[in-house]
Amino acid sequence: MKKLNELLPELEALEGAESYAHGFLPLPAAYCRRFELVELSDALVPSKMDVSPGLMVQAMVRDTLSGRSPLYRLEDFLSGQDVELLLGTSIDAHKFNDTQSGQ
Repeated sequence: MKKLNELLPELEALEGAESYAHGFLPLPAAYCRRFELVELSDALVPSKMDVSPGLMVQAMVRDTLSGRSPLYRLEDFLSGQDVELLLGTSIDAHKFNDTQSGQ
C-alpha cells in the first residue's frame, strides 16, 4: 500500500477537478436518453429558443425527481450539477433561465 507522500504526485492530476453528488439522477438520465425524450419533445414543440424544448423538459424531469421546489428555477438547480452528465450535452446552466429567448 502506498503512503500519502508517494501518492501526492498522482493526486496533483486531480487539481481543479470538480465533484458533484448526483445520487440517483443519472438513472433517470439514462431512461430519458433511451426514450429519446429530447428528440420527441423537439419534434412536438417547434422553437427558436437558445435551449431546445427537449432539453428543458429533460431538465424539468430531473428537477422534479430531485424533490427540489420550485420547479421554475431550473438555472438554480442545474448550477450545482454536472449538466453534461445529466442532460447528455455540455451547456451552460445559466441558459436555463426564466426569460429564455429565441431568435
